Amino acid sequence: MSKPRSNAFLPASSYLGSSYKKPNELILSLSTPSLVTNKLLMICTMRASKSENGALTASISGSELHKIFGRSTKSGSFYDTIKNACYRSTPGKSHNGSLLDYKAIIEDKENQSFSAHNIVTDAEFNRGILSVTFNPRMEKRIIGMKNNYTCLDPDEMMSMKSIYSYRFLELFKQSIGYQRWAAEEANTRCADGVNRPYCVRCDVTELKLMMNIIDASNASVFKTLTNKNKSMSDIEAFDKSSTREFSNFRRNVLDVAQKELEEKASIRFEYELIRTGRGGKTSAINFFVYINEKNVKKVKKKTEEDIVDLDDQIDKLRVMIKENLPTKDLRRIVEVANGDIDKIMQIYHIAEESRTDIERLTGFLIDGIRKNYDPPIKKKGKGSSTWDINGDNDSYQDFFEKFN
Repeated sequence: MSKPRSNAFLPASSYLGSSYKKPNELILSLSTPSLVTNKLLMICTMRASKSENGALTASISGSELHKIFGRSTKSGSFYDTIKNACYRSTPGKSHNGSLLDYKAIIEDKENQSFSAHNIVTDAEFNRGILSVTFNPRMEKRIIGMKNNYTCLDPDEMMSMKSIYSYRFLELFKQSIGYQRWAAEEANTRCADGVNRPYCVRCDVTELKLMMNIIDASNASVFKTLTNKNKSMSDIEAFDKSSTREFSNFRRNVLDVAQKELEEKASIRFEYELIRTGRGGKTSAINFFVYINEKNVKKVKKKTEEDIVDLDDQIDKLRVMIKENLPTKDLRRIVEVANGDIDKIMQIYHIAEESRTDIERLTGFLIDGIRKNYDPPIKKKGKGSSTWDINGDNDSYQDFFEKFN
């Protein structure tokens, strides 16, 4: 039987799921955090669930974050990277790039109104587990969405190395309604072989806001945005970056994103500049978005060795546990544990010793693997029936009841 390679990385979808539903309001928000924070927000959103006290939270282990970000545990500390993504303290500078300080700036153009919301209210990294709490006002935009969202591929999003590529990818997919359009394009190409583009026009200043080149969460910028007597041309004055010169914006934003999407993504784009006024200033851009056929045809799959390893571990686990769990549950458990059967069985033995029925065994095992449950230790003392789980003073019975 082959042994799983400890340094082998499965795709992000193996840990998170195959589809990331991002609300269109957030995609179109006139601000965006840094690339790492965007990816971390995606991970936490896909892990979000209601806690016992009704709060919307997400937890993920540091080892999983290493794997999802494709980093070897030997590549150095990932702690500072995650800490800076959660919060950043730079006197005199905007904090919009961090998870805690990221404000979603949502605009209703029809009613000429704006609103700003922090998405995450709390973040904690303790004992190797990152835990975040979402803003209750954002709950309907995090879980249970039935419409007004765009499905993104987590593997594709994690592969982006530029924040501009990341943002263009989600903006384009939102604008064109990617799933429906891709299917229609496939049918059309079968008929005449022509790859037709979808055209998206965007104001340059608005694009800078969406790329966080101009920080929409800045008090002065936000005040100008909400002033009905001001226009996008007034916002342009807040661009103090090197991209104020359009030649730099074209070279460092447009061309960088165009190249990376061409190399890695399921869509690619070409563009033309719209010039207005006496000086022929570029005020808008027409983007022509195409299906990137060379990448769409690529089948994303694990290496043959990884597949054999995973199947072997699933078969082994099926024999070792008494309960008849579905294959999909066994697969998920093995993936979360990264093939560590000993770790799975350690958590399973905790369940066996609980002296109570655990109806949601799969959930218990996954939760235990992620949070590194330690075997319960019975407290000394006559008549004592209270146990410690990971050093917490929780009732042993109460601890297991949440999985019943």
